[in-house]
Amino acid sequence: MDPCKNTAQKYRPHSSPCRGRSGLAAYYGEQQQQQQQQQQQQQQQQQQQQQQQQQQQQQQQQQQQQQQQQQQQQQSNTACTQEQGIIVTMLHLTAGGLTAAAAAAAAAAAAAAAGVGG
Repeated sequence: MDPCKNTAQKYRPHSSPCRGRSGLAAYYGEQQQQQQQQQQQQQQQQQQQQQQQQQQQQQQQQQQQQQQQQQQQQQSNTACTQEQGIIVTMLHLTAGGLTAAAAAAAAAAAAAAAGVGG
């Protein structure tokens, strides 16, 4: 017996069971496919958002590292200027003919002032 020639064809002459699903079954099948596609798109969007968040976190970490490097450079720069200032004051005092004790006292005072300023 031919499966296409069944009693359903009498009531639905335009939709043959041999042509696949028709009517409500096909409609619901399409809806399910659309929902699955939407879910996949949402998952892809979520993954993209997570990647963006990770990139932002990496950028923040890089910025923090740059800030730390800048702070270290500033600290080393201030240390160099303090040392240079002490040496310059000692040279000036010794060139002026003062005793070594006065030069040492002035250097100690300059170091103390630099320590307070830093």
